[in-house]
Amino acid sequence: MSFTKENAFIIIGAVVVTLLQLVVAPYVKVFNAMPNFMAAYAIVVAVVRPRSTRTVILSFAMGLLYNLFVGGVVGSLSVVLILVATGASLSMRTLANDTHFQPLAIMAVSMVVVELAYLVVLLASGLGLGFGQALLFRALPCAVYDVVVGAILYMAMSRLATSNERLQPNHGPTLLR
Repeated sequence: MSFTKENAFIIIGAVVVTLLQLVVAPYVKVFNAMPNFMAAYAIVVAVVRPRSTRTVILSFAMGLLYNLFVGGVVGSLSVVLILVATGASLSMRTLANDTHFQPLAIMAVSMVVVELAYLVVLLASGLGLGFGQALLFRALPCAVYDVVVGAILYMAMSRLATSNERLQPNHGPTLLR
């Protein structure tokens, strides 16, 4: 593993996001909805650096730390984040263009999927709420929080931690003569 400026920004960002999750997130809680800075960061890194395989390690670490510090079945968010971040990374490789809409749309869908999948895990482990109530009062508000946090993180990370290679869709541009 080579230590580059981009990797340093990602590591420093992970430490900062972990501290934000522990210190700030409990105080911006609205009803039962608390932002998941760690999941948003893992998805943002998967979108910003889609060709990197280190996003799997980061997703695992962010999910495990979230479960250890905040709660939940240990390792459950790790599995969800690994699957969704890998899907977001593959989507970004396939659908990449030079606009900001594509990454933001992929992140928004990915974060909604993370919250819904994590809700299913929480319900299976005995959350004590019905599916509709948990969806309406926990998963959807948390997903909105995550999307807003992810958009802010994306704007910062797209400037700081992007690799020098330009993403092109697999099929490339069509040249007409």
